[in-house]
Amino acid sequence: MLALKVRSFDIPAGNLLTYFPESNVLIPKTTDQRSKTPSYKSVLVELWI
Repeated sequence: MLALKVRSFDIPAGNLLTYFPESNVLIPKTTDQRSKTPSYKSVLVELWI
């Protein structure tokens, strides 16, 4: 993702708040075998500021 605006929000440390569909590029295209849905709640990302 390029040209982002970073803002401060009151969320727990170690978490990342994003908006969709802009952050869909962070979600792998693989799906959970059981539910056949992407793993939106457990995606490891690295934030460079």
